[in-house]
Amino acid sequence: MTAALAVGHRHRHSQAPVAPPEVMAYLNGEPVSRELVDDRLAVLRAGDAACVLPRPDSREGRQLTRWVAQLVITEQLAYAADVLGQDPPDDPVVPVADWHRELLQSARLEAFARWLNAAMHDRVQLVRGLEHPGDSNQPDNLHRH
Repeated sequence: MTAALAVGHRHRHSQAPVAPPEVMAYLNGEPVSRELVDDRLAVLRAGDAACVLPRPDSREGRQLTRWVAQLVITEQLAYAADVLGQDPPDDPVVPVADWHRELLQSARLEAFARWLNAAMHDRVQLVRGLEHPGDSNQPDNLHRH
């Protein structure tokens, strides 16, 4: 039994600020360098799978940039927790003392997902152009009803 890591979309969609081009997001009010996203995209575009990636100036290419931005900012939240000595909070409502090891791992993943979702909501403000790819308000969203 394995828990799916599901993180909700509680982000500040309509409040995405216009930022200098060198800023990808704000973490705890401090700018996070856009270079982190650009470098990761450059590695992807230089790799073996580059031929299947969308053109950077297409809707799909901008969505890829948004997904990579989500990955990078998520990494910056784990990094920030390590540097600050903050662990994801224990969930007191989940009794895990005598559970099987796999169930314990599942509970940890679930607690981490809740921590990550709360941290993204409370501490991250994505800038215009790098909103969450699933945000229906951003112009390149491909999911239509």
